Amino acid sequence: MIQDPIGTAADRDSWGLLAFAAAAILLAGAWARAPGAESPAGPKAPAGIQPRAVAGEEIWAAHDQILIFDAKSREKAGEIAIDEVVNGIAFSKDGTRAFIGTSGSKDPNKSLGGLYMADTRTRRILSKVTSDPVKDLHVHPGGKRLHVLDWKVRQEERPGGKKRPVKEQFQLHTLEITEAEPRRLFTVAAGMDLYDFAVSPDERTAWLLDPGHSLLRIMDLPAGTFADPIDLSGGRRADGTNFEAAPAKLVVDTARRHAGVLLNGPARVGVLLLDLDQRIRKLVLIQNGSNLRAGRFTPDGKRFLAVSLERLLVLDLEAGRLLKSVPLKESFTSIAISDNGKEIYLGAPVVMKTRDFLGGGMVEVRDGESFAPLTQMATSITVKFIALAPPAQSPER
Repeated sequence: MIQDPIGTAADRDSWGLLAFAAAAILLAGAWARAPGAESPAGPKAPAGIQPRAVAGEEIWAAHDQILIFDAKSREKAGEIAIDEVVNGIAFSKDGTRAFIGTSGSKDPNKSLGGLYMADTRTRRILSKVTSDPVKDLHVHPGGKRLHVLDWKVRQEERPGGKKRPVKEQFQLHTLEITEAEPRRLFTVAAGMDLYDFAVSPDERTAWLLDPGHSLLRIMDLPAGTFADPIDLSGGRRADGTNFEAAPAKLVVDTARRHAGVLLNGPARVGVLLLDLDQRIRKLVLIQNGSNLRAGRFTPDGKRFLAVSLERLLVLDLEAGRLLKSVPLKESFTSIAISDNGKEIYLGAPVVMKTRDFLGGGMVEVRDGESFAPLTQMATSITVKFIALAPPAQSPER
């Protein structure tokens, strides 16, 4: 597995503890043109898994494999045995293709990671588009372009013949995805120690999250230059009002016009809201100390759901206040919301308290209005994050 160069201590400790708990209970990469309709060496849908039969929303739970559940029936609908750590998934506008960003397999000689393109109907990898480890990726509004944040892998020799990875700058790529194969348009150097990013609808500005230094870096994309970064820390440690950037992904709404940066603190948590169109921001803090893991905007944009340690926080964005704190039985680290807002999906890497699921991963479904639990689905993987796949449109004839 390729070492992720972000290296925030909180993030490493969190995943390290979860991995330990599970065990106790139980580059040089070049842009490559795809070889054809399907890469013979790429992961394929396992035998016995049927291709997607019904056009509807699907829940994709990912870590080193991708498990797919039908959002309506709750049944397992397929899987992609990719055998690499998945850091991001984005879908084409018509829902027929998935773009999967990975950071490599356990054996670096096998793969350093990269950007894959999959058919959401057959569950098959169509091609490996790039060969550098990917931090995250997002489809731009309109569905014509894909933005990818990745980094080069370089190792240096150490005494005794051992090698260690060397930090390299991240690169932000823009790809055209309207044709059968993605095509790179341009690339800019994005800096060091990055965790996630968002791009403005006009593609002139990129916001780059650096939680290790509690900064949000701002880049002028056409010029490749940086403006003064936004300091994400505040308050005073002396009285416990201090807060800083959470080691969590940026939260971007479905329209890709608003983003949120999660903020942690001993007495206050919150979110820095970004209007990606107007380049303005708003800070929302609540008197509730915790460690936020993930968040989502509701489809109407009026509320914000944040997952903390065994709690789901419901924030009113207009009033800037906490509406509700929902107790959770497990420690969830990812969240997704159905397109109509009627259901919430929570991902637990390792189940610690739910008796029938101990030691495995889990996806829990909750009502989008009452937040009451509806059902739970066991997974054979530790759930790193959840992506919601849109209904796949029928191919044109």
